[in-house]
Amino acid sequence: YRVRDATLGREVAFKVLRPELLREDESRERFIDEAKITAQLDHPNIPPVYALAAEKKKTTCFTMKVLSGQTLQQLLVDGQVAPNETLFRALEVLVRVCDAVAYAHSKGILHCDLKPTNVMVGDFGQIYVVDWGLAVRKADLPSEKDDHGAAIGTPAYMAPEQARGKNHALD
Repeated sequence: YRVRDATLGREVAFKVLRPELLREDESRERFIDEAKITAQLDHPNIPPVYALAAEKKKTTCFTMKVLSGQTLQQLLVDGQVAPNETLFRALEVLVRVCDAVAYAHSKGILHCDLKPTNVMVGDFGQIYVVDWGLAVRKADLPSEKDDHGAAIGTPAYMAPEQARGKNHALD
């Protein structure tokens, strides 16, 4: 949701965990972890998180910067820009995405769902890597013997080890 922060007089994005998921410990923990991980990544190409409210029985939500523009996917398939200009613009975006991902990796964070729809391109040159909901801390990856073998992410964009459910091998 787009809401107004009355204290600071600005609009913020308000992300709320759906009520039916509040009862699911794993869903609630993943949602909270998304806010915490994103908040720890202070980088110009990662949207900042402003606040988190997590009450087990009532609500779980967080606020973050409002983003406007289009996704990289929309930019690539829009067709309103000459093909060579689209390619040049996409390469500019890709370099900024690489900066954000390299920064996250330097902090021990793996995004795990990097794809064109999770990259926002603003009207004034802003570029953000979004949706850190599947992100993991490298320190929290399972050992090979404890790996449950579940593949999470978007299949068409997964690394081979991720698609095979070899979470211990993510890097």
